[in-house]
Amino acid sequence: MATDTVSAPARGRLVVVARLGAASLLLAGLAALAAVEPGGWVLLDRLLVAPRWYAAAAGAAALAACWTASAGHRGQQAVRVLVGLAAGGLALALAFDLLLGQYGSRGDEVASVRAPGGRLQVRVWEGNLGIDTVWRLRTETTDGVRSWDAGCLNADAFENALRGVEWRDGHTLEVTTDDGRVLTVPVDARTGRPARRVEVGFC
Repeated sequence: MATDTVSAPARGRLVVVARLGAASLLLAGLAALAAVEPGGWVLLDRLLVAPRWYAAAAGAAALAACWTASAGHRGQQAVRVLVGLAAGGLALALAFDLLLGQYGSRGDEVASVRAPGGRLQVRVWEGNLGIDTVWRLRTETTDGVRSWDAGCLNADAFENALRGVEWRDGHTLEVTTDDGRVLTVPVDARTGRPARRVEVGFC
């Protein structure tokens, strides 16, 4: 009596497709988590610094899974043409974002200011968004455990540039723009979480 069997090469492809699919889902989840910037923990802050990298890797893994799964099937050629086109589009998107300087780290750390009492600090990174200079702020506990997104400033207009950051007291952050505006941000004295984000210009 004949029985249906799956050849060894086919089983191998199924295993590869399953692993690529799982990797794609994991990377897509990391990209989504990084995009919403949950904050709260320094470890997550370090891990989720560049959501676009995770999204790109998730897309690449999904395309590789489609390419592998198409092997030996009637529509293999058509599927692989589509995968090739999608891969080309992904590569162009990566190149465009790299050109704008939106990948990788937040930029160079240019300041770190401790609050009175020494429990909290604000860190400032200076980078670029296209041709504009951008400053990104994070409040942290100095024990290296908690970390929060405190906002950003984009010098798309000169008056939006960052002039300085200082603490009014142990739980109030003051951000000064180049035209003299002072933006006050209350910060939780225990966790370092800001009550709101600084948002100046497009960033």
